[in-house]
Amino acid sequence: MDNVTRDTLEFEPSPIDLVESLAELRAWDVDRLGEDQIAMAVDGVWKTYSLSLAWCEPDETLRMVCTFDLEVPEDRLDKMYQAIEAANDRIWLGGFNLWREQRLMAYRYGL
Repeated sequence: MDNVTRDTLEFEPSPIDLVESLAELRAWDVDRLGEDQIAMAVDGVWKTYSLSLAWCEPDETLRMVCTFDLEVPEDRLDKMYQAIEAANDRIWLGGFNLWREQRLMAYRYGL
């Protein structure tokens, strides 16, 4: 055991493994898309949220995209874009986007 360093005894699970374990504990609908990517559906009070997370090893970043259905009436689009811009101006990390063609609101974040 003298030749074994402490580093070789430690096991560090990937962030995706940790997210998958949490999702399974919460009974969320999970789909492991690859070694470094996962997608899941989480039921909220008003909507079901789609979450996808990807681990980027080179820059050690966990990238998350959360989306939910949002139909914005044409006559309210300008107000919606103003609200998104105001929200994005006030948050430090991440950002909101409205994907009109897909009728989705998205929040993107990197950790």
